[in-house]
Amino acid sequence: MGASCPDAFAVLDASTVGRTLWGDLPAVIAAVHEAYLRHGEGSTLNPATDGLHFPNRHGARILALPAHINGASQISGIKWIASFPENLKRGLPRASAVVVLNDEETGRPFVCLEGSQISAARTAASAVIAAAAMNDGQRVVSKLAVCGAGLISRYTWRFLLSDKWRFESVAVFDQDRGRGEAFAAELGAVPVRICASVREAALNSEMVLFATTATRPHVDLLALPPEPRVVLHLSLRDLAPEVIAEAQNIVDDVAHAFRDGTSLALARQADPTRPHMTGSLYELLKSSIELDQNRPRIFSPFGLGILDLAVARLVMERAIESDLVDWIPEFFTSNHSSRRVDETLKEVQ
Repeated sequence: MGASCPDAFAVLDASTVGRTLWGDLPAVIAAVHEAYLRHGEGSTLNPATDGLHFPNRHGARILALPAHINGASQISGIKWIASFPENLKRGLPRASAVVVLNDEETGRPFVCLEGSQISAARTAASAVIAAAAMNDGQRVVSKLAVCGAGLISRYTWRFLLSDKWRFESVAVFDQDRGRGEAFAAELGAVPVRICASVREAALNSEMVLFATTATRPHVDLLALPPEPRVVLHLSLRDLAPEVIAEAQNIVDDVAHAFRDGTSLALARQADPTRPHMTGSLYELLKSSIELDQNRPRIFSPFGLGILDLAVARLVMERAIESDLVDWIPEFFTSNHSSRRVDETLKEVQ
């Protein structure tokens, strides 16, 4: 996949990305599912996430996620994503991002896409895929608890509905009650209750979704009742080590899970001799592991760059089909333009 003109480049803004994404959520889920299969088969390159961490700005970071998906339709690229929790006080989104895709023949970047929606969509899609796998394929839940009522929770809710999940009730907890109420207003006819704590929300819930900005664990065994069968731990750092230790833990990639102060990393530090990992989502999808019916199941996705690429490629393909892409011709330096620049420099000298 690449630009029709080798010197062309395109920029897809938030409006174009959003229109393309929301047009077919099942296709997004399918793209993420296929990326997981490719990854499990060893047909990807997904180096460890790296980036900038600011010692004087708690929780602020800018991360790079380079990746490559092999196969008949190859793609390479990178997501560059900033997470600044203080932005919420400024009335700005916590996260902002771009995704750049590279041409497989020339290596040249050919498109830059607004990435925060792509990032949220791939996270939501991975949660939906894992939820079904951990819930034995069942898509009916009596009570869902949502802890953290921001963008990721909103995306996950919409993706769950697109995947034909049904919920009898939803309990919502957010430290900002107004944000929780705003989220509840988007849930339609499903009965919703705003709660004052994680425990109140999680009590008697079959499924719990964590999508917060927490940078360290704040939920222990007392705060999380034993009832939830499935826990979607999308924010990675909410659960205390003892919660991790008592559960079956599924991740998107074992090599990426135990780092950067995640709950899993802290659990391993607390007890290095204990096997905290049950397996990967790929192994679960391929029925290579069997889950204990009597213990809760936690999905902690560190986030893989290949998922961003899979969704970005889908967005780009659909945008081209819908004639929503405006190419910038001669964006890059060509041999001809290089000679012209050299001639101009000689004239200046």
